[in-house]
Amino acid sequence: MDLDSLETARINGETVRLKVEGQTWRGEGLAVFGDVIVTIHGARTGETIDCTIARQRGRNFMAVSRFDTDCPQFHRCPGCQLWRWTPEEERAFKSQNIVEIIAKYSRFQVALSDIEFVDSASAYAGNYRRRGRLNVRGEDLSFANSLTETPIDASLCRVLTSAAANLCSRISLAWSSLDPEYKRGLVAIEYAALDRDLVRLTARGDLSRNSALETAHAFGELLDLDVAVVHQGKDLITPIVGIVRESPIVRASLGAWFHPAKEPSEMLYRHLSEMFQPGESVLELGCGIGTLSIVAATNGAKVVGMDSDRQAIDLAAGNADDNQLDLEFICIDWTRGTRKFAASGARFDTAVVNPMREPVGEALRLLPSLGVERVIYLAPSPTAGAKDMDVLADVGFEMQRTAAVNLYPRTYHTLLLAELVQKK
Repeated sequence: MDLDSLETARINGETVRLKVEGQTWRGEGLAVFGDVIVTIHGARTGETIDCTIARQRGRNFMAVSRFDTDCPQFHRCPGCQLWRWTPEEERAFKSQNIVEIIAKYSRFQVALSDIEFVDSASAYAGNYRRRGRLNVRGEDLSFANSLTETPIDASLCRVLTSAAANLCSRISLAWSSLDPEYKRGLVAIEYAALDRDLVRLTARGDLSRNSALETAHAFGELLDLDVAVVHQGKDLITPIVGIVRESPIVRASLGAWFHPAKEPSEMLYRHLSEMFQPGESVLELGCGIGTLSIVAATNGAKVVGMDSDRQAIDLAAGNADDNQLDLEFICIDWTRGTRKFAASGARFDTAVVNPMREPVGEALRLLPSLGVERVIYLAPSPTAGAKDMDVLADVGFEMQRTAAVNLYPRTYHTLLLAELVQKK
């Protein structure tokens, strides 16, 4: 096969037979023809498969195979790259990825045998995700990651909890009845099935404020729910709050991040709770709604959390009050916050670093000036986390413990959890 024949096959919808020679870091099968690369969703090394070419980007192609699976949308949605893998194969693949990422982006070397694997066995069956987002495509709603151009019915997603799938069905039904004029004013719909159903619309930036509010009201009436709406980056309605955790209680809104995966995130919090000691002082960088700060505090730690998201900080303070915990939360960016603490002479035993997907960077260099002897780092992006660990190595930290946390089974996503300590 060459570039021209693959492009012709894509245009004509022809079936091509490909030999899978390896896996990408995302878990897709890989076929290589010189400098032309074809990734095949769901394929594994050594297989020879018939597939169709779905997309082309320059000299790279994405192909769709015809495997029989128990997911009705597997051939159109690339969300679960590892759906055909056994749990053992998935654990081995993700652990190896962590080893290679740490070696590539930091000076640390971690043996595969030293990687702890933290997962929830029940989550491999699916039905663990309680939050999601639907994109508006003309007058259709669909997952953001469609492998083909046809819309995907989110309510059929195998990883959604039954409550989240039911909420998606209700959203789809309400959408079908919504006035087309309102549909044209929207970009996306977020949803979460907690103790109550949460729905938030994202309105187009060129829509007027009143029109955005009117759209939210109309959609809310069809859903029989209070519906929030964000317009030009701002919530126009007081965020609706639901319970994310029941013990200790933690509340969140769709405007503040929380783990979409229920059982896997509970497994992570149980694992982390064993890492905190009574009486130790903890500074959390990127505390969000305060979940990890509360986990540490319930184990007897004295915690200060900081985050630049005002809505998240307000929720964190409320969550601490609900649990009768005396915690301090500050709305400030990490660099300014750490400099402020250093100037004040504040001292901490442990820093918890919990960013989103970008490296924290230079703020980490200030941790030794705060007396920090230990860092617990949670990296949703292992690459960003490894880069930050290299920064920590510059200021005297060494790796003590490394884990791969499987928050999203059946997908390639892995959270890197690392514990680093100051060299003696």
